[in-house]
Amino acid sequence: MKIEIENYKNINSLKLELMDSKINFLYGVSGVGKSSIVNAVIGDKSEKNITYGKLAEDMKLLIEPKFGENDYLIFNEQTLQKLILQKEDSQDMYSIIFSNDNSLENIRKDISSLLSGMNSKRAELFDYVNDVDEMIKRINSRKLAKSGKFSSNSSIEKLKAEIINPKYKNYSNFIHNNGIEYVEWIEKGTQFHLFNQNKCPFCSKKLSVSRINKINNIAKIKPEQYKIISDSRDVLDKIGIEVPNFSYKREVTKLEKKLYDTINNKKIIIDMFNMIDSYNSSTLDINSIKKVVLSESLKKMFPDVEMVISEFNDSIKELKRKLGNIKLKTSKFIGKNIKKLNDYLSEFAIPYKFEIDNYNTKAKTATVFLISKKDEKHIDRIENLSYGEKNIISLLLFLVSANKNLIIIDDPASSYDDNRRKIIYDLLYEFHGKQTYVVLSHDQVFIKYALLGLKERTRKYNTNTGKILCLENRKGVCISKEISSSDFDSLENQIFQFIEHNQLSYYRKIINLRVLFELSKNSSNKDKLIYSYLSAIMHNTDRNNIIEQLKEEDINESDIIKDLKQRYNIKLLPIPEDLYFDFNYDELSSFEKIAYQREQHRIKREGKRAVKSYIEKEFDDIIHLNTRYFVSLNPYKFDVYSENIYNYI
Repeated sequence: MKIEIENYKNINSLKLELMDSKINFLYGVSGVGKSSIVNAVIGDKSEKNITYGKLAEDMKLLIEPKFGENDYLIFNEQTLQKLILQKEDSQDMYSIIFSNDNSLENIRKDISSLLSGMNSKRAELFDYVNDVDEMIKRINSRKLAKSGKFSSNSSIEKLKAEIINPKYKNYSNFIHNNGIEYVEWIEKGTQFHLFNQNKCPFCSKKLSVSRINKINNIAKIKPEQYKIISDSRDVLDKIGIEVPNFSYKREVTKLEKKLYDTINNKKIIIDMFNMIDSYNSSTLDINSIKKVVLSESLKKMFPDVEMVISEFNDSIKELKRKLGNIKLKTSKFIGKNIKKLNDYLSEFAIPYKFEIDNYNTKAKTATVFLISKKDEKHIDRIENLSYGEKNIISLLLFLVSANKNLIIIDDPASSYDDNRRKIIYDLLYEFHGKQTYVVLSHDQVFIKYALLGLKERTRKYNTNTGKILCLENRKGVCISKEISSSDFDSLENQIFQFIEHNQLSYYRKIINLRVLFELSKNSSNKDKLIYSYLSAIMHNTDRNNIIEQLKEEDINESDIIKDLKQRYNIKLLPIPEDLYFDFNYDELSSFEKIAYQREQHRIKREGKRAVKSYIEKEFDDIIHLNTRYFVSLNPYKFDVYSENIYNYI
């Protein structure tokens, strides 16, 4: 993986190569540009990412290979805010619980084959269901009364009441003799402009007053609810119902029965597909799989469906056997994966366990609860998790489901104890497949684990470990340096080796020896005296005063020089007249410059009541930080300091 960046956020330039299909570790202090690298890798070229003072054309990103938005996953602070574990159906949890379920998938394919005939009619039958719903909506018959009949507010019940109205009854013979279509034809004619001029809209002849009155009366004789049903002719045709002759009550009663029949057909279809779809979910009940009985009206409307249903009914016995098999194997499969997750929680000493509530293999969703191990009520306790527990669980679930080509993990373990850090580190290797992992951290612990893993020559670590790099950023120029196991040692050994393998000027030796004896000044009285001697030199104390102070402690300068020679094989001259006779500040490493500047600040404060400046405190932190580690990263080789420090030194 090749990364080249120019004028992007806080990086003016960077060239970086990582190993594909390996776990790569990038260590760097806060502000060095780790998050900038992440944004560059995922191709975020938004204007806000252009380095301040630069133009859009100055920004250059070269990432090989390129990663689309579906090719990578990132674990960072934002991931923590969106905890993967959700109460509602989650596809993330499904992918975790049902990962590598190839054996189950084969059984599902066999069942799907048995149900293929039924499923081939699914779209056609559900079009019918949708048409029935539309019909119910139009005639306001959504709710049936407790008796199973249409409510009194439905159009069909209102129509029944209207056709026995005397006003309508007076014209029943007319409707019977001429037909409802004739009434509709007359009504349409009244809507023409010619009729308003007392003329026939079809032949333009003048109409008599008596004729006009008769036409108006005929146009009014239709019951009000008839129009609603008549206007629904398109939907009624689709579900096999004709608009009746409203001159007869028996025709309306026949319509009512047909509507009841279609509603029953809808129920048959929905129940049928709910039954066959249940094999995809945790609600599967083998005993609920029964033969399907179609109504006569459904057989008439869908003659080819009857044959499919017959085939389904003949295969019920085999279907139940296979459903029982998949239910048993799914239960075992889920139990195995849930147990694996719960074992990880136990390793992290988290007193909770995962428990699946429901799942659907067709929708690929699952609902998983997190319950207390002591809770007999099985109540979801996710809200009770501490911040640290949420972080660990989120990371665990992220790693389990990390199935993209590029996996970026930003600072996964900086806030945990060593035991949990080691568990997290091992999880990286356990879940790593053929993807490229990039692990970013401002903590050295993963670097140490990675190097120790390589040192052990374990196949898992040797095969899967990629680059182990330290990132440095000086005023936008970002570089990477490879870290090896030899770069970690005690600070005492690193200082000694640095002095031994480099030709240092007199004062430069004093700077390094001063840090060395700061580490051991409390181990013996002699080391304390040597430390005082070196400090006095750095503080520009008069040579004669230094010699006098040594005499008061019953020691002389030659004893110190001899001790350094015997103990460290370091040759040190007596204090020269000019301490800086061969000193060059520019040749110092950043670590030495910090040690030098730290003492210069102390000199300025001597004899005053001035408090330490913020920069001096930061110098102290850097020097003392190294003393806290029994094993630390070589400070002479790796510059892991803030921009503030670089600006000052």
